[in-house]
Amino acid sequence: MKKRILFILMFVVIVGIIYFRPTTEWTQCSQCGVQQIERGIARKVIPAWSVYEFDEYGTYAEWKKLHPGKTCEHDFRKVKHKTPATTLDELHQAED
Repeated sequence: MKKRILFILMFVVIVGIIYFRPTTEWTQCSQCGVQQIERGIARKVIPAWSVYEFDEYGTYAEWKKLHPGKTCEHDFRKVKHKTPATTLDELHQAED
């Protein structure tokens, strides 16, 4: 009886840890290179923990030079291998 209760308790704790673990989703716009890092708990994004970053010296700066006066309609895609593209050429090669 005690073993069964202990097993059920351990199962509930493990499922709770898996469900309520912190999550991070790192995305980058496939057009201008803006990065977005969303953090949360239990698959709910917490804006105070999240980062929305405009790279004024890299991909976003290149995009702004090519498209003066325009606003990007962001198309966010997951960053692969935890290495975001740092130039527009890298960004467009990653799509292929």
